[in-house]
Amino acid sequence: SFWIPALNGKRDVAPGRVHPWKLEADNPGVYFGQCTEFCGLSHSRMRMQVVAMTPEDFQVWITEQLANPAEPTDEAALRGQAVFESQCTRCHVVNSINGETSTGADLVSNAAPNLTHFMSRTTYAGGIFNLYEPDGSLDRTQLEAWLRNAPAEKPAYAQGGRGMPDLGLSEDQIDDLVAYLTTLGNSPRLSIIEATEVE
Repeated sequence: SFWIPALNGKRDVAPGRVHPWKLEADNPGVYFGQCTEFCGLSHSRMRMQVVAMTPEDFQVWITEQLANPAEPTDEAALRGQAVFESQCTRCHVVNSINGETSTGADLVSNAAPNLTHFMSRTTYAGGIFNLYEPDGSLDRTQLEAWLRNAPAEKPAYAQGGRGMPDLGLSEDQIDDLVAYLTTLGNSPRLSIIEATEVE
């Protein structure tokens, strides 16, 4: 049950159903919301943010989101892409890896967020961790901790099978994977990073 109080909108969702939801903000800005019904162990962490933009800024954002990421050229990022392809595509997707759409295994692809434009986000892991420091630089320490052992940072679902596992990555693999992830999309404006920071 998603609720954005300042936009006076609320919508329940149910698996297997499509529920259209249109919100209009009178002014550009960041509007905060939350889930209003207990839905599981992470209910209290189900926060959300709506970033309302001017039509011109929104068109720029749409254009960036529709573009495929550039192929990495840095050696570390190329190694990181190989790590991503071997370790992460069981659940995650990055559009147009090596010029093709990566879909992962049929039964589990899209089980986790599409990371094509990872750097255009301000948070990750369900909105729990900030991707950027308040000054706009990457929060590399937290991202590395997440890649090193995600269940230690955010416990997986109690029944198992959901949540990011500990992949047993080496420190070199983590460094390379971070180098690759930082090639995926453009950073948001500093004003959006500041306004969407989670505590």
